[in-house]
Amino acid sequence: PASGDQDGDGAPDLQDNCPETANPEQTDTDNDEIGDACDPCPEISNAGGAGCPTNIYSLKRGEVELDTAAQITGVVTAVNEDSMFLQVPEGDPEYAGLDHSGIHVFIGNAADGVTPPVVGDRVRVDGVYQDFFDQLQLAQVAAITVIEQGVALPPYTVMAACAVATDAPRATPLEGTRVRVEGVTVSAVNPPAGGGGSRPLGGAGGR
Repeated sequence: PASGDQDGDGAPDLQDNCPETANPEQTDTDNDEIGDACDPCPEISNAGGAGCPTNIYSLKRGEVELDTAAQITGVVTAVNEDSMFLQVPEGDPEYAGLDHSGIHVFIGNAADGVTPPVVGDRVRVDGVYQDFFDQLQLAQVAAITVIEQGVALPPYTVMAACAVATDAPRATPLEGTRVRVEGVTVSAVNPPAGGGGSRPLGGAGGR
């Protein structure tokens, strides 16, 4: 390829909307300055490297390719300085049932200037979809936008502990949602964290 045209498509790198992917016609269907050939959502504008709009269900069901930028919305159900949980409440336009409606968002490596929201905020989050020790989550958050404040939280789902224990039938579908277990006995107070774990979150998130 010519100097300054690393993909050899005839468009100089500084003007090429896909400098590392050959696309001589420079097609950009959604006019976001990212060529269709390298745009993960060529029909939906994601200017400036914003995540492609999707939803919590698609992430938690594994329908999105890992390590791609994604944009989701949800209600904050728990938050601390480096983590938060989002859930889609019943009545929300995106609501499609309780299963897979909650997700963990790691904000410990968020971009400079990103401010944690508060419980009850309905937010739009841009981040990177990742698998962290078998937990599907959003991390490397680029932006958090508060859409609405004071939203009612989804009610707790009361479950038997055996139904949501690790590897139990309801553990994965309800991961990240508001769950209350009853009739349990505490066998250890503040036990050592497991792989990738840390101290518990304050608030109502978790499984």
